[in-house]
Amino acid sequence: MKKKLHKIRKKVNNAGMTLIEILVAMTLLVVAIIPLSGGFIYSATNSAKAKHMQQTAVLANTMIENCKAYNVDMIKEMVLDGSFMPNAADSVQDTSFTAGSYLYYFDDVVVYSDAATGYESAIVYDVSMKIEPMGNPKKIMDYSDINKYSDAVFIVNETPVDGDTFTAKECDAKAYQNGLELMAAKVNTKISENGWNHAPFTYTDIETSMISGDNAGEKLKLTRTIYVDANKDDVTGEETVVVKYKYAYNFTGGDFEFRDSVTNQMRPVDVSSLPDKEYEFPIYDNTALGDGTLENVYLFYYPSYNPTGIVFEQDEIVIDNSNFTGGYDVYIMKQPRSDFNVSELNTKESGYAPKVTVNGIYDTDVYHNLSVNLGGGGTTGSLNTATHVIWKDYNYNNPDPSDPAYDPNYKSLINEEYKKMMFTVEVAVYPKDAYGAVGGVMGMSEDALCTLDGTFLNW
Repeated sequence: MKKKLHKIRKKVNNAGMTLIEILVAMTLLVVAIIPLSGGFIYSATNSAKAKHMQQTAVLANTMIENCKAYNVDMIKEMVLDGSFMPNAADSVQDTSFTAGSYLYYFDDVVVYSDAATGYESAIVYDVSMKIEPMGNPKKIMDYSDINKYSDAVFIVNETPVDGDTFTAKECDAKAYQNGLELMAAKVNTKISENGWNHAPFTYTDIETSMISGDNAGEKLKLTRTIYVDANKDDVTGEETVVVKYKYAYNFTGGDFEFRDSVTNQMRPVDVSSLPDKEYEFPIYDNTALGDGTLENVYLFYYPSYNPTGIVFEQDEIVIDNSNFTGGYDVYIMKQPRSDFNVSELNTKESGYAPKVTVNGIYDTDVYHNLSVNLGGGGTTGSLNTATHVIWKDYNYNNPDPSDPAYDPNYKSLINEEYKKMMFTVEVAVYPKDAYGAVGGVMGMSEDALCTLDGTFLNW
């Protein structure tokens, strides 16, 4: 009997949880889960929104990037034949939109959301794209418009007027050699006048002395000024344009020194005030042509950095129309040199900031690409803006005449894309079947310099 009672008691003492305990535990669990579930739901909702934002941003950016590859007419043609957005069910143009602007609608654009699932998860959007001008088209230049009766064109293959066989692109090296020859002449004159003991210097001796001799580390610096000199005779009507490359010299050592071979003394020679060197290129004379009035001057030139060891101060470009009654447009177009790779060109261009000055009281529109780094980096031209001058950035990369494939006619010199205007390209992405929805729209816009008959540029 005692044993049986003991077993009963043991069983009672090891009984499970009571109903009350279970209810209390479940209540506590529910209280804990409710706020956590809210967080999970909030997180899932935000994740879905973020995913849609990412997808729509990529879609809008892709459409804008696609615009860069085509001109306006090509975009219109591709939209209407469905090839601009092949993942859209339908592509139409709103012909009632503002004249000169374009508004396109793309219906049911399919965007695949997850590449990991084999593109099984697709989302559909409706999209609009607006291309709208920000100004009136401006005709910049066209090779077919180059007219010998009205346009003066300077290229780096021009030959100086004094009959030299070298060209403008070789003037830097020729001017540097000329400066060394001037220094040698001064030194030799002093040797002769003072009876010093030294063999006559050649220009190569001067250069060697600056590299590894008594004047090691000193430099002959050149400052190049390019003059575009336009003149008009109001009596005869003759109009002329002459381009001049003018070089000024500065020896950084002050005195050039050499050692007297007998006395062993150092002999200093003042080589300051070396005379400037100038090369002249006549590029226009309307009376010699028989007729015409000057309208445009095109200056295609190489910047004054080069790989031959010549040390240049910054270029200066002077447009002088003080003796020309009437206005004309000027195009200053620096050219990339083929003897630099892209990295070297980028470095040289980053430090290139020419000073540009316009002399004269008549209005002159100056188009230029000085703010463009021809090596792909960033650079800004230092422009001394005069009164009555309109400065206009113009991104144009002309072919290098030293390239074997260079075509010496004007087609390779003058940009064919000539009617340019600034456009805004705006893309709006809506939920499916929700064109014009106030909420839930993803928008993106970009400004673009566009040609009416060419590709988008300068994004």
